[in-house]
Amino acid sequence: MKLFDSQLKYVGTFNLALVTIASLLLPILDARAQEKIIEPKKLTNNLTNIPTLSLQEQVCPSSKLLPKRSFETAKYRVYICRGEKAGSLGYYVRISKSDGGKTTIPVTQVNGETYVAIKEELAHVITPYELIAVKQGRLILKERVKSAFKGDGQALTKNCPPGQNTLVEAETTGFLVYICGKEVPDSYISIAKNGNSAIALPLQKDNSQSGENTQYLAINGNVHYILNRNVFRVIEDGRTIVKEKVINWN
Repeated sequence: MKLFDSQLKYVGTFNLALVTIASLLLPILDARAQEKIIEPKKLTNNLTNIPTLSLQEQVCPSSKLLPKRSFETAKYRVYICRGEKAGSLGYYVRISKSDGGKTTIPVTQVNGETYVAIKEELAHVITPYELIAVKQGRLILKERVKSAFKGDGQALTKNCPPGQNTLVEAETTGFLVYICGKEVPDSYISIAKNGNSAIALPLQKDNSQSGENTQYLAINGNVHYILNRNVFRVIEDGRTIVKEKVINWN
């Protein structure tokens, strides 16, 4: 039985400048994956980092509806508010830091921690990593999220566990990849931007390349995860199922 057996979905969602709003809501990659999800309880709560509200400021459409998610970028604060009825997806609320301008739209789709709100030809997407707006298939807004929290102050972002340092942080269109360790690399974590699902694995010893050309390898059964400064690949049974260019490397 293959271990790579659940689905990697929605990986190309964030290449929105090249797709239509309709494709925003469709999976473009359907490969099986064995995912080891990082338990949220391992992440450190930090209530002091949550965007604060004045007593006079009402974010949600009603005072009875409280924010269940909060995000902050360089220019905006974004909240996902609870809905009025059970089963409601709630509301997307974006507030400009410069002039206080507010956009409030019902959430139309949720995938993990990815929230989509569509009104007419304009689509808004917020994840723990990016804020995006698309108009008629054209990207009009994209900002990196600086902080993301649940309503109880628990961080939504996932990275290296407590006690380990982030030695490498790589970003592709659809993924964030972390190489973790105390002094030397010893673990690998990849996170799908859309959905926020994570895979954590020990690193394999791979000395085929070094220095600027260092290659990191993690193996889960018949699946190989390979990262270098230029490209991130996932290979199953010798077949490449994910190949994305690295756009940021720290």
